[in-house]
Amino acid sequence: MLVGVKLALGYPKTEILQIYSSVAHFGHGYCGLQAASCGYFAVSPTGLTWPQAALIAGLGAGTTMTGLDLPQARLFVGEQWA
Repeated sequence: MLVGVKLALGYPKTEILQIYSSVAHFGHGYCGLQAASCGYFAVSPTGLTWPQAALIAGLGAGTTMTGLDLPQARLFVGEQWA
């Protein structure tokens, strides 16, 4: 908690989010938002659709336990399940 307080006092929230998104783990060995968006959808983060961005944002902690290639983690794309 002390680290969080120091970060909040020393950096603006947008910069904290940028730092976190560049080092967070998104499963399958993807570290950072750039790697995750390229790995899962073959596009840069700026090229993600809203559903794709929401899916990556929702991966969060524990992604290594429930990767997107497992049967229970089916991906909704457009109007159909992939």
